[in-house]
Amino acid sequence: MIEERIKQIMETYGLTAGGFAEILGIQASGISHILSGRNKPSLDFVTKVLIKFPEIDYNWLVLGKGSMKQMDKPVSNEPSLFDNEPVREIEEPKPQVVVEQPQEPLVEIEEPVEEPQQPVSKPQTKNERCINRIIVFYNDSTYEEISNK
Repeated sequence: MIEERIKQIMETYGLTAGGFAEILGIQASGISHILSGRNKPSLDFVTKVLIKFPEIDYNWLVLGKGSMKQMDKPVSNEPSLFDNEPVREIEEPKPQVVVEQPQEPLVEIEEPVEEPQQPVSKPQTKNERCINRIIVFYNDSTYEEISNK
């Protein structure tokens, strides 16, 4: 049972329930409840044990398989990703103000050309489509209408 393995960790390191709880940062009553079998260890508890005692083998602690200490993992004094170190603030980029410039027209609009007095037209067949009228709108809110009639 996992409770027995937790007792074995405490004995190996010479810790009382209070000392073990202090290292893990939990209430001493939490350790007492786990050791008595009243409560099962939570994932948070197991994670704290493995972080504070990195040489303890996960499979041994959780599943009871293998040996208590990992043979291939040296004990390191380097901080773990899970240590309770202050989180550095990441400076968020400041919003950029974008000022849109009025866009130039993509095609230059030429002044209208005077229509010839007599339009040139070709004979139309009955089903042929032709343009009757074109309306050009200008950016100064004026328009011009060109008609085929």
